[in-house]
Amino acid sequence: MRARRSACGCGCPSSRALSLRSRERTLGRPTSASRRRSTHDDPASSRARCRAAHPRLDPPHRRPRDHPAVEPALVTTPISVLLVDDQPLFRRGVRMLVDSQADLTVVGEASDGAEAVTAAAKHAPDVVLMDIRMPRADGIAGTRGILRSAEESGRTPPRVIVLTTFDLDDAALRAIRAGASGFLLKDAEPEFLLAAIRAVHGGHAVVAPGAIGDLLAHVDARPRPATAASSAAREEALGALSKREREIFTAVAEGLSNAEIAAREFVAEATVKSHVGRILAKLGLRDRVQVVLYAHDHGLLPRR
Repeated sequence: MRARRSACGCGCPSSRALSLRSRERTLGRPTSASRRRSTHDDPASSRARCRAAHPRLDPPHRRPRDHPAVEPALVTTPISVLLVDDQPLFRRGVRMLVDSQADLTVVGEASDGAEAVTAAAKHAPDVVLMDIRMPRADGIAGTRGILRSAEESGRTPPRVIVLTTFDLDDAALRAIRAGASGFLLKDAEPEFLLAAIRAVHGGHAVVAPGAIGDLLAHVDARPRPATAASSAAREEALGALSKREREIFTAVAEGLSNAEIAAREFVAEATVKSHVGRILAKLGLRDRVQVVLYAHDHGLLPRR
C-alpha cells in the first residue's frame, strides 16, 4: 500500500505526526501510532518544528517577508562659519554662541578683511560673519576679496553677513553691493543671529529687522538714470521675465514679503516663492536685497 503523503511533504518525525493527525480525523478514532506519541506533541508545535527543520518546504504564503534594509541615520554636516572682527572679546562670544548649536560650527577667525580672505581660502566656510569697520582692510574689501578668490579658484563662494553698529549706512550698503547676502546689527538678539546664519546658508537674504525701509530710502536718495533711458533699460533689464514675473519683481523691489505679494496678487505664497526663484535665476541675482539694488541701477523703482 502506498504511504500517504505527509503534511509538509518530507519524512521527518514532525511531518509523520501531522499525517497521523489527518488519519485520525478521517477514521474518527486514534491510531496505534498516535497512542504511542508523546502527549506534548501537538499539531502546532509539530508544524513549527517541521518548518524550522525544513524552511525550504514552507508554503510561499507562510514564508517570512524579507525585512527591508535599515538605512543608516543621515549625518548632517554642520554649517561652517568664519568669524571676522577686530575685537577678540566679540569673536569669543559669538564663537561660544555658534558652537552651542548642533548644526553650526566655527571653523576659523580673522581680525580684518585681509586675514578674512586668507582664512576663507583655507577653511572654505559656508557663512562668513564680517564686521564692517576694521583696521587695515574693512568688511567691504574683505567681502569683495573672499568672493573674488572663490570665483577664481572655482570654489563655491560663501554667504557673507556684514555686522554693523548702525542701522544702515553707506558702508553696509556698499558691502551688499560687493556681494554680501545681508547685514545685521551687532546688538541683534542671539536667536536672530543664529536664524540669520541658517537663512543665508539656505539661499535667503537677511536684513536687520525694520531696515528694509532704510535700504529703500538709501536707494531712493541715489541718482537715477534719466526717464528716457529708464524706459529702454527696463525692457532690456526685464526682457527675460514673463508678465507675471515682472509684477513679482516690482513687488520684491518695493520690499514686500512673499505673504504680502501673495495677498496683493491673489496667488498662493508658494507660487510667489517659485516666481522669485525663477526671477533670481534669470537675472543672475543671489537674493532679494540684490533685486532692490538691481531695480535701482536700472531705474525700475517707482518714485516715492
